[in-house]
Amino acid sequence: RSIQTEYQVMTSLRGSNENLIMDRIFIDKKKVNWVVDFKTGYHQGKDLENFLQEEINRHRPQLNFYGQVMSDLRDGPIMLGLYFPLYDFWYQWPHSR
Repeated sequence: RSIQTEYQVMTSLRGSNENLIMDRIFIDKKKVNWVVDFKTGYHQGKDLENFLQEEINRHRPQLNFYGQVMSDLRDGPIMLGLYFPLYDFWYQWPHSR
């Protein structure tokens, strides 16, 4: 298995050259490609569940784009994940082409 941190990719999918830095990518034992983004946002207040859902909604387009870029570079399925280490919270979904 190959794990890469701060994986850099140049893409022009959105019409101009962009340099992307993905927090972590790896391939698991089942040959699934993973793109994981770490989020260190801090929440003060009572509604942690709502905060996490808003963060998922806010960052989902970014991860979906990373999945699109990776689908051009890698064979096999791609899973996307957001990890919030301060809350030990993990959220994942499959990339759909």
